[in-house]
Amino acid sequence: VATAWLNHWMLYPDLFLDTIQKIDDKYFQLYFYQRIALRASMRYRYHYLTATRATSKSFIAFLSAVLRSVFLPGAETIIVADVKGTVIQIAKKKLSEIWEHWPLLEKEVKTRADDGEQGIKKGGDYFEMLFKNGSKLFVISKDSARGIRANGAIIEECATIG
Repeated sequence: VATAWLNHWMLYPDLFLDTIQKIDDKYFQLYFYQRIALRASMRYRYHYLTATRATSKSFIAFLSAVLRSVFLPGAETIIVADVKGTVIQIAKKKLSEIWEHWPLLEKEVKTRADDGEQGIKKGGDYFEMLFKNGSKLFVISKDSARGIRANGAIIEECATIG
């Protein structure tokens, strides 16, 4: 039964988010295009999103990476962006927005109480999240991406990365 539910949530991550959203957060709803983008990111090996400004591309990218990390134990996902300092600031901002709407997702991140290891590690050019199920999410700039191994990647603003 658990496998059936997991498969369902993998196909319909937006419905999972509706289920776990804070009760008093009634004014925040995912737009239709955000639901489609989330479903595509979970269902397909490759997908590409081209959208105008203010369509929450980074928010959806980070949300899909967190969901992938939660749903797939042992997954190692990276988010790569062009500018070194900016990607870390964006990561902090988008993750705080995600935790605000879906606090249960934050509970999937390791804490020192779990095994003594810090769940979120931040530096000047990297941001790393370790999940309780063994998944890892790395947020890095293109300059510091050398040598990192992952089984999933999201490239932010890929037109500017050469």
